[in-house]
Amino acid sequence: MVSNGFSITDPDDGGMLDVVGFDTATPQVIGGFARGAGGEESSPPDAPAAPLAT
Repeated sequence: MVSNGFSITDPDDGGMLDVVGFDTATPQVIGGFARGAGGEESSPPDAPAAPLAT
């Protein structure tokens, strides 16, 4: 997943996550976000890092 700069959420609110598209790592990325894990640590070892929308 990559960011194209578009966001429907408030980019200043760190509690918001934009998700567009879906691949096999998406549920794990969303789960890590919901648990409060941030950055690459929230991604499974074999998944590409998914930057959060800013």
